[in-house]
Amino acid sequence: MACQCNKTKQDLLEKLDVWFKYHSPTKEQTERYQKIRSAAKDFAQLIIENTPYCDDQLFAIQQIRSAVMFANASIACEESGNER
Repeated sequence: MACQCNKTKQDLLEKLDVWFKYHSPTKEQTERYQKIRSAAKDFAQLIIENTPYCDDQLFAIQQIRSAVMFANASIACEESGNER
Protein backbone atom coordinates (compact mmCIF):
# COMPACT_ATOMS: atom_id res chain seq x y z
CA MET A 1 0.00 0.00 0.00
CA ALA A 2 1.36 3.40 -0.95
CA CYS A 3 2.10 5.87 1.81
CA GLN A 4 -0.58 8.51 2.12
CA CYS A 5 1.73 10.78 4.15
CA ASN A 6 1.49 13.61 1.65
CA LYS A 7 -2.31 13.72 1.88
CA THR A 8 -3.88 16.67 3.61
CA LYS A 9 -7.04 17.02 5.63
CA GLN A 10 -8.64 18.68 2.59
CA ASP A 11 -7.76 15.64 0.44
CA LEU A 12 -9.57 13.41 2.92
CA LEU A 13 -12.57 15.71 3.09
CA GLU A 14 -12.86 15.57 -0.69
CA LYS A 15 -12.72 11.76 -0.61
CA LEU A 16 -15.71 11.67 1.74
CA ASP A 17 -18.01 12.57 -1.14
CA VAL A 18 -16.71 9.57 -3.06
CA TRP A 19 -16.69 7.12 -0.15
CA PHE A 20 -20.16 7.92 1.15
CA LYS A 21 -22.01 8.26 -2.15
CA TYR A 22 -24.07 5.55 -3.82
CA HIS A 23 -22.40 4.42 -7.03
CA SER A 24 -24.81 2.71 -9.40
CA PRO A 25 -22.95 -0.27 -10.85
CA THR A 26 -22.68 -0.94 -14.53
CA LYS A 27 -23.56 -4.41 -15.81
CA GLU A 28 -19.85 -5.20 -16.15
CA GLN A 29 -19.13 -4.05 -12.59
CA THR A 30 -21.99 -6.14 -11.23
CA GLU A 31 -20.50 -9.22 -12.91
CA ARG A 32 -17.10 -8.47 -11.36
CA TYR A 33 -18.65 -7.97 -7.91
CA GLN A 34 -20.22 -11.40 -8.23
CA LYS A 35 -16.91 -13.00 -9.25
CA ILE A 36 -15.22 -11.50 -6.20
CA ARG A 37 -18.01 -12.63 -3.84
CA SER A 38 -18.05 -16.11 -5.34
CA ALA A 39 -14.29 -16.58 -4.98
CA ALA A 40 -14.42 -15.26 -1.42
CA LYS A 41 -17.25 -17.64 -0.54
CA ASP A 42 -15.25 -20.57 -1.92
CA PHE A 43 -12.22 -19.51 0.13
CA ALA A 44 -14.32 -19.06 3.28
CA GLN A 45 -15.80 -22.53 2.78
CA LEU A 46 -12.30 -23.97 2.40
CA ILE A 47 -11.29 -22.39 5.69
CA ILE A 48 -14.40 -23.67 7.48
CA GLU A 49 -13.88 -27.19 6.16
CA ASN A 50 -10.16 -27.32 7.02
CA THR A 51 -9.82 -25.49 10.31
CA PRO A 52 -11.30 -25.97 13.77
CA TYR A 53 -14.17 -23.77 14.87
CA CYS A 54 -12.55 -21.11 17.04
CA ASP A 55 -12.03 -17.37 17.33
CA ASP A 56 -9.19 -17.48 14.79
CA GLN A 57 -11.39 -19.22 12.24
CA LEU A 58 -14.13 -16.61 12.73
CA PHE A 59 -11.58 -13.83 12.39
CA ALA A 60 -10.31 -15.34 9.13
CA ILE A 61 -13.87 -15.34 7.76
CA GLN A 62 -14.36 -11.74 8.90
CA GLN A 63 -11.18 -10.75 7.08
CA ILE A 64 -12.46 -12.35 3.88
CA ARG A 65 -15.70 -10.40 4.22
CA SER A 66 -13.70 -7.22 4.74
CA ALA A 67 -11.55 -7.95 1.70
CA VAL A 68 -14.68 -8.38 -0.43
CA MET A 69 -16.10 -5.09 0.78
CA PHE A 70 -12.89 -3.18 0.08
CA ALA A 71 -12.42 -4.84 -3.32
CA ASN A 72 -15.96 -3.92 -4.32
CA ALA A 73 -15.48 -0.40 -2.96
CA SER A 74 -12.38 -0.01 -5.13
CA ILE A 75 -14.49 -0.82 -8.17
CA ALA A 76 -17.36 1.45 -7.13
CA CYS A 77 -15.33 4.41 -5.95
CA GLU A 78 -12.42 4.40 -8.37
CA GLU A 79 -14.27 3.57 -11.57
CA SER A 80 -17.14 6.02 -11.22
CA GLY A 81 -15.37 8.90 -12.89
CA ASN A 82 -13.89 10.13 -9.62
CA GLU A 83 -10.23 10.98 -9.71
CA ARG A 84 -8.00 10.32 -6.72
